[in-house]
This record gives sequence, C-alpha cells and structure tokens, in this order.
Amino acid sequence: MSIESKGYIIANKELLCPVCKCNKFFKKNIKLNTTIANLVGIEENLRSVNGYICSECNHLITFVDQEG
Repeated sequence: MSIESKGYIIANKELLCPVCKCNKFFKKNIKLNTTIANLVGIEENLRSVNGYICSECNHLITFVDQEG
C-alpha cells in the first residue's frame, strides 16, 4: 500500500489488532453491496464502512462510521 500506516483511536480506545496486537493500520473505505449490508443488518442507506488493515498481519477490522 502506498499510504503510511498509523495508530487509531476508536471509541476512546487504542485500536489493536486482535491477532498480533500491532497498533498500526492502513485505513480504507470499503463499499458494500446491498446483499452484504442486509446480511449484517446495516441500514439500507449505508453503503460503506471504515476498514482498518493491520500493517503486520493484514487482518481486517471494520467499523460503521458513527459520526453524522
């Protein structure tokens, strides 16, 4: 990836990879199709989530943007 990895704070807590405990991630906006959005119970008008990819093991953690 061309962007630099960095640390993130989510819900006032440091984001740590649950697999390797690394605290550096690449952030990517992930587009969802309707089937996936419905499957995980996300609002119909929401079509993307924030994805954080661990810079060490490439584990993907996703969060729905809770801001406005």
